[in-house]
Amino acid sequence: GALESGFTQSDVAYWAYNGTGLYDGKGKVEDLRLLATLYPETIHIVARKDANIKSVADLKGKR
Repeated sequence: GALESGFTQSDVAYWAYNGTGLYDGKGKVEDLRLLATLYPETIHIVARKDANIKSVADLKGKR
C-alpha cells in the first residue's frame, strides 16, 4: 500500500479539519489523521542532517 504524509502545525491542521482559518470557504479536510505530536512548541525547524545546522544561529546566510 501507499501512505501520503507530511508535517503541519497544530493550528493549520485544526483549520483544515474544521474548514476554518486558512481553509474558510474551502471545505473541511475530514480524512485528516494525526500520527504524533513532535514537540509542544510554537515553531518547528527541520533541517537535513548533512546541512550541519545545530542551532537557529546556524541558519544565518542559509536559503
